[in-house]
Amino acid sequence: MKINNLVKAIISIFLITIIYYLIDFEQVLNSIINFNILFILPIIVCFIILFITGALNFKILLDPFEKLPFFKLLKYYSFSWAMSFLTPGRIGELSIIYSITKNSKIKTGQASAIFLINKVITFFILSLSAIAVLLLFLKFESTSTAIAAIVGLWMIATIILSKQGRNFIKKNILKKHAEKLIGFSKTISYYWKNQKHLLALNFLITILNWGMQAMIAWLILLGLGVETNYFTIYAISTSISIISFIPFTFNGIGPREFLFITLTGKIGVAAATAGATTALSLAFNYLIFFILSIIIIIDKSSKKIKNSTNNN
Repeated sequence: MKINNLVKAIISIFLITIIYYLIDFEQVLNSIINFNILFILPIIVCFIILFITGALNFKILLDPFEKLPFFKLLKYYSFSWAMSFLTPGRIGELSIIYSITKNSKIKTGQASAIFLINKVITFFILSLSAIAVLLLFLKFESTSTAIAAIVGLWMIATIILSKQGRNFIKKNILKKHAEKLIGFSKTISYYWKNQKHLLALNFLITILNWGMQAMIAWLILLGLGVETNYFTIYAISTSISIISFIPFTFNGIGPREFLFITLTGKIGVAAATAGATTALSLAFNYLIFFILSIIIIIDKSSKKIKNSTNNN
């Protein structure tokens, strides 16, 4: 692990420790102990749907170039999801670009453009939720700066994705490395001009994908004996997920939990219960990560054995 990643991990651990200490670690632990295990199965089902919708988004956008088998994409997406837990800012998700280009005729520039389009749509949904939550729970005067920052980021994204912006990046930033991303600019233009219906479909599936992530938090709260409005939890969960893109902590761990506890507190959820929800959410995520890691190791080992057998 690089030094900067280690520092981010330490900051996240420190923040989590402080948060649970301030809301009473013993109460958080008692809430976790009293969690209804009957909710474990529906939570696992939500994770499965989450992976299916995530892979489906790539399938939809890749089909105009090459129709890759869905289960292969599901495997690539699951692997990139697992890799994101080992890297800050979830940059491990970029591994799906390598998986796609290695196992298809799709070029790196095309796969990178599709990955970026998928992320831009995700960021658009998260930013809308963030604005809605800010306006719902706080006064406009105290949120105007945050809303202006989100709008500013969208203006920057629009400039970067424009033809002039892409040409500027190619000539002044990528320079000689631009040849590695051949097809990037054309792919973005192609979707915007000819495949708006696929972008709209991706948008709807992304909403469903994040709906499953919110459903996990909602089910955990139910398992802890707290009934809340699902759509409020959806708005809170999606809006605070934008923290994952900020590279000051490890995948937003720490600030994300603080925001969840603070915002759910405004709808009457006790701090200890909200803290237990974030702890159980992390536990479920890393449990799925552990299971996927084992599957990946077994898959790679079986391929090595197969290759060595064929060579002999």
